[in-house]
Amino acid sequence: MSKFINKIVLILTILFVLFSCKLVNFIDIEIKTSVAENQSFFFDKYIYLDFSYMPEYISTEKLIDLRKKGISVSIDVLWIEKQCRIKPSEGWELGSDYQLLIDGNIKTEEEGLQSVYINRHFKYGEESELFTLVSCSVKENEIVSSKQTLVFEFSKPVSQVSFKQKFQISPSLDFNTEFEGNKVYITPVSKWPINTYFTWTLDSILSSDNYILDKKSVGVFQSEDDLELPVIENVSRVSISENIYTWLDDDLNKILIGNGIGFVFSQEMDYSSVTNAISFIPSLRGDVVLIPDSDNKKYVFIPSSNYKINTDYKLTVATSCKDLNSQSLKKEYTSFFKSANEYLKVSKIEEEHYEIATNDIVLYDGVNPEAINTMTFPADINDNPNFVVTINIKFSKSIALNLRSKVADSVSFSLLFPAKSRSPIVNAIKWNSIGDTVSFYLSNFSVGTESLPVYYQISITGGENGIVNSAGEYLEESLCVTLKTCSE
Repeated sequence: MSKFINKIVLILTILFVLFSCKLVNFIDIEIKTSVAENQSFFFDKYIYLDFSYMPEYISTEKLIDLRKKGISVSIDVLWIEKQCRIKPSEGWELGSDYQLLIDGNIKTEEEGLQSVYINRHFKYGEESELFTLVSCSVKENEIVSSKQTLVFEFSKPVSQVSFKQKFQISPSLDFNTEFEGNKVYITPVSKWPINTYFTWTLDSILSSDNYILDKKSVGVFQSEDDLELPVIENVSRVSISENIYTWLDDDLNKILIGNGIGFVFSQEMDYSSVTNAISFIPSLRGDVVLIPDSDNKKYVFIPSSNYKINTDYKLTVATSCKDLNSQSLKKEYTSFFKSANEYLKVSKIEEEHYEIATNDIVLYDGVNPEAINTMTFPADINDNPNFVVTINIKFSKSIALNLRSKVADSVSFSLLFPAKSRSPIVNAIKWNSIGDTVSFYLSNFSVGTESLPVYYQISITGGENGIVNSAGEYLEESLCVTLKTCSE
């Protein structure tokens, strides 16, 4: 009895469902597109979709997928009854690859459904106007010479702006670009760096009439091999006279003030890297000069100030120094040297033929009683201020004629004590024939007594800013000599 009741319930349920729900009506919809199934190129403002039945607009639009280079793009849709017109919202890109895809169930206004699948692949534009790379002058993995030009030939002229923005070479370097008809010429500003693989890339470049390049192109080439690293073949002192550079011996300990330091490299070198690689401790400023007609191999460092006398220098040429192929110096160069110049000295100071002081009696700051030297005068000098005293200063080396005026400025005679005594006056200055002795003719001295002595001082300025000879040599330090006057 229960089985019979269950069957009755099942039959009633089925009848209820059939009569209470609307049946889905599948109908045949024909869609004609303005892009044929095997059509490779399309060139019109819109793609037309013509439906045999009136479709529901909103649900149909959701099924339409327009893709550019595989990526869906936003579309503008225009309906005119059963005709749908579509185009990219951003506009068509000439020469680009597009896909039209409609996949799903389309609903009509008559409540019918139709399963639709449309898949079209095409390029936008005219086939005859396709923009392609015809050739590249450098074959795959070809070895190019240092200044070789890459030549790219296209099917039509290139947009210069687009090419300069999109063309790439890796690793990057500076290059010049020239356009001539359908060809583009790429030349390195300096050279293709050696021992390097380069990759060039052409992608999304436009023609002069705005067709995009048919496809991405990539190529590989390599520069020349150079396994020989540059070395320093010679370092020498260099005599310089009116831009004439004379290479001397390689003993830097013979270097003199005014000499340069010359470098000879095994390879053609990059000037800026040579300049930046040379350093001295203690610091020594100067300029680096490339010797003309030396194939970029010979350079001279010219100091802008004198080498310090009796000073040890450390010269370094770092491995950052590179040749024209960007090859670094094989190993760092280091040398130690000291200028061969000597300090200028005061050999003797004398009054007439009486020695007052030698170079061994040197005072630095003030009066040293142990270095006081007595200068004898006639007994009546205090009554005769015009009595002339001759003081001779002899140097260890001659002073050139054009430098003697500085000696006069660097030697002074002054009263120390007592303040009421007379101060000496320089009446005349004369030099001997060889220029190593200067004579000062002075007057206006006072003569002291045993109870009240009179003290004078001779001051001679030393250092680089003091007395100097033509070789650039100078007194190591200032010299002060103290005198005490007395009567005969």
